[in-house]
Amino acid sequence: MSELADKVRAARKLEIKVGKTTFSGTRATVELALMYNKNSGTITDAEICRRHINDWSGVKAADVVPGAPDKEISFDRDLFNEVIGEKAEWFSAIASEIIKDSIGRLTEIAESKKK
Repeated sequence: MSELADKVRAARKLEIKVGKTTFSGTRATVELALMYNKNSGTITDAEICRRHINDWSGVKAADVVPGAPDKEISFDRDLFNEVIGEKAEWFSAIASEIIKDSIGRLTEIAESKKK
């Protein structure tokens, strides 16, 4: 990977807090934001989360498996992909922030073209 591409990816990083949990990932590119808008209603909030979240902090085993120990767990892609569709309080908040960020980016681009 090139150093410049790494910088572009780093500039798209975002963090979203949901309660005591912080989810980390990347904002949607302009291309994806337009796709999400065009396909509104066909792509789920959980799927948006699967595409953009790649880490978390503050998640405990008991948050994802009822009766599990109240011990913090590391992010695991497979676990996240399984759990996110069941956690409406997570996926609705996360997707909302990702989309809000994308709309903000599209608005900035549109306003810069007006100038």
